[in-house]
Amino acid sequence: MGVIIRQSIKNAFITYMSIVLGALNILYIYPLSFSKDQLGIYQFVLNNALTFYPFVMLGVNALVIRFFPDFRDDKKGHNGFLTLLLTMGVSGFFIFCILSALFGHYVLGFYAEKSELFTTYLPYFLPLLLLAGLEYILATFCANFNRIAIPALFTNFLIKLSTGILALLVYWEKIDFSQFFTGVIFVHVGAVAGLLFYLYLLGQLHWSFRWPVLTAPLRKAMITYAFFGILGSLSSMLAVKLDLFMVGTLMGLTFTAVFSIAMFIADVLDVPRRAIEGISAPIVAQAWKENNLQEIKNIYQKSSLNQFLAGWFMLIGIWTCIDHLFAIMPNGAQYAEGKYVVLILGIGRLIDLVTGVNHIIISYSKYYKFNFYVILTLGVLNIIGNLIFIPLFGINGAAMSTAFWLGIYNILKLGFIYKKFNLQPFTSNLPGVILLGIVAWAAAEIIPLTANVWLNILIKATLITSIFTAGILKFNLSPEVSLLAQKGWDVVRQYRRKS
Repeated sequence: MGVIIRQSIKNAFITYMSIVLGALNILYIYPLSFSKDQLGIYQFVLNNALTFYPFVMLGVNALVIRFFPDFRDDKKGHNGFLTLLLTMGVSGFFIFCILSALFGHYVLGFYAEKSELFTTYLPYFLPLLLLAGLEYILATFCANFNRIAIPALFTNFLIKLSTGILALLVYWEKIDFSQFFTGVIFVHVGAVAGLLFYLYLLGQLHWSFRWPVLTAPLRKAMITYAFFGILGSLSSMLAVKLDLFMVGTLMGLTFTAVFSIAMFIADVLDVPRRAIEGISAPIVAQAWKENNLQEIKNIYQKSSLNQFLAGWFMLIGIWTCIDHLFAIMPNGAQYAEGKYVVLILGIGRLIDLVTGVNHIIISYSKYYKFNFYVILTLGVLNIIGNLIFIPLFGINGAAMSTAFWLGIYNILKLGFIYKKFNLQPFTSNLPGVILLGIVAWAAAEIIPLTANVWLNILIKATLITSIFTAGILKFNLSPEVSLLAQKGWDVVRQYRRKS
């Protein structure tokens, strides 16, 4: 678990710096620079590109880690595995382009009735789709070598920094909104180039169209796994990522802008899962290959506790300051309607976090098809839920449907892993973490407010952080956090002795 913690900390640092930039972008720069419809179309195109690329790229995203142990060979450039992945992904994209040329005008015609912005900017969906897929393949390939921090720099931090600068250029009237979209494309091209260069520096950028280990049984296994990866990605999109698409389709771009900002705030809670899952995935894949259930149990339980601890801390901090956040936003009153979307989606994310890395445990086991069957069913139910709840409750209805089915999905995975492997993620420290969060929330709610919004945020954030830090270290609620704190303190003491 040591390498997981070290890489996760580095990745989390970059990710949280990216969150700061993302928060600055979406809570201040974008509302300042764009109209609500412009913000709506940008979020609609970008988020749907990030949602659909696993499906379009033939399920390659599912193969990157699962089959790397079968190709791994440093002396032979891993038997052309990276070239194989990129060839499959790009081939899938070209097939999608052909389908778009044949049938895309029907989609454009449907959305053109809602806003002219759809007609102008939906074509940007295709290049963003390709680039998002390439970024994922390359970044995940780096994870096979326990390297996730630098890839996160390219795919997260630098992209948010660059798009924020582009948006400011729109505000300063140096470029127009159309040029902003073009600039975003070039930013993602730069991210792909950066990942390729990083793999070159690692000595892992190998090009070969010869795949000697790709035997008939392995090829069959990969095709089957990729097929279920395609269907699983589509089902996952339907089950837990459909909300923004449905809001944009049923309610229009104005509500899409409101929902996207609320969704961004709630998605901050997902950072611990992405960081831990990113570095855990290749280790779990290797553990399954060696049938090392003890290692899987260890990762499962530690991921549950530490993911929940971080997410619980963030949800309490966000919710106690939510009104202050909207108050400091440009045109914040227009976006405050998304307040309860943040809470509803946040609760759904907490359930996802507390159940640990259940998705990758199942995905890399012989029962990987289970994920597909369950999430496909839930995806269909989520469509029905959105069609029912959005007309009744608006954007809150979309959040309710997604959070509910996300919770059901994780409960089913929890039960399946326990039944098949006799593993469960919860430890005796979990109730203490929950109680600590309730204490921190109560303290932040009763503390007197000042007339200064920024000062209120600072006071509440400091109070919540202090209570969490003291409680975790005092009662050793997370041995991993306590160990990191001890190491940090040792570094400080050594530095003080030298000075």
